[in-house]
Amino acid sequence: MSVTLKHVAKRAGLSWQTVSKVLNDKGHLFRPETRQRVIDAAREMGYVPNAAARTMRSKKTLQIGLLLRNEEGHRYHNLAAFILLLGINTRLEQNGYLLSVVRMGDLACTGDAKSRVFEERVLDGLIVFGGFSPDVFDWVHSVIPNCIWADTNKWDEYCCLHRDEQQVGRLIAKHILDLGYRRAVWTGGRVDKHSHYSQADRYFGLKDELARHGIELESISSLKRDDNRLIYPELAQHFQPDRVLVAYNTLGAQAILTTGTSMGKSVGWDYGLMCCDETPEVFESWPGLSRVSNDRFEMGYQAAEMMLQLLDNPAQRPVSRKMGNEWIIGNTAWGPHTAR
Repeated sequence: MSVTLKHVAKRAGLSWQTVSKVLNDKGHLFRPETRQRVIDAAREMGYVPNAAARTMRSKKTLQIGLLLRNEEGHRYHNLAAFILLLGINTRLEQNGYLLSVVRMGDLACTGDAKSRVFEERVLDGLIVFGGFSPDVFDWVHSVIPNCIWADTNKWDEYCCLHRDEQQVGRLIAKHILDLGYRRAVWTGGRVDKHSHYSQADRYFGLKDELARHGIELESISSLKRDDNRLIYPELAQHFQPDRVLVAYNTLGAQAILTTGTSMGKSVGWDYGLMCCDETPEVFESWPGLSRVSNDRFEMGYQAAEMMLQLLDNPAQRPVSRKMGNEWIIGNTAWGPHTAR
């Protein structure tokens, strides 16, 4: 026989209404000893809350979704999002919320999504992470009004969370200048209207800061293979001791390193290498990469904090935020020198 609130109330010698409030996050309304009597009785009897009944009473599911983009054939497209997920979950758990991951491919937004998330009222709110088109933003928000937009191309006065990517570009430029490089090469490709906001912000932050000191930023493009690996046809001529290569992300940095190594070039000596990003894998396996840090755990934590604020008071939406960054000196860029 399942244990009900009335069974717990009888064991504790209290009304079932009191027991219900204590076990449904309203224990602050009662004295500590009353709360403890309820908790002890529930534990002794093995009481398990009925989530469905609680949802009907409170009109809340206590579940938050995390919408991630995924692509056919690329199972690990959002591998870096795992740390963000941990940050979100850490904050939500403090308030009794569960986190559900919603994976969607290149969503056409025809309104025919098959996920229960969009067909039923499963979630109290949704945190959207990564690159989606404006049509996706409008459609998702129409289905689930309580949304926080983390690291997406959407930027409004409220409910958006970005990394300060222009500062990333400026940090890279500062250390290029401090090390004495006079030639810098951007390897992050061309910026267009479909690019993630970070690509444009990093590029122009870097370009403008270097231009203020009389240095013109050079640029080369890459080819992307079906497995998402990068190839730089023009890279060989830029492996020179007097210049530094700037990678948009760690995928680009790894491609540059691999190409240079295959040509017998030593990073940091035969050429400089700096990266605008980091991932947990790089933090563990390539800590010497000269880079700008990216605390995805903190971004997740802040996104969850904003979501809780929104749910607590929908009429007063959280103001959008930009997160700062930190330079990691590494050992892949030491400044120009005479070739060996």
